[in-house]
Amino acid sequence: MADASIRGGARLTVLSFSDDHVVTANDVARVIRRLGRSEDPIVAFAGDATEEAKGALRAIGAVILTLRSFGWTDETYRRIRQPKSHDEPF
Repeated sequence: MADASIRGGARLTVLSFSDDHVVTANDVARVIRRLGRSEDPIVAFAGDATEEAKGALRAIGAVILTLRSFGWTDETYRRIRQPKSHDEPF
């Protein structure tokens, strides 16, 4: 359920990440660069997110909703996954 800061606004920024992907701090940094500064409330939906990604989203005031919370860090997730073509160092 959305809190009063989200329900009361006329505008809302929604960030929707694929539910089969663990969102990392790099993913969040890329979205923040594209989004720019926004005064609108932000809600982020994700399948799962690393602790660093959650911290970066909280730093911009986002409410984060995930399907899972495995407890990944960027480093532990990096160690088990294969690099993707869109990956970039942060």
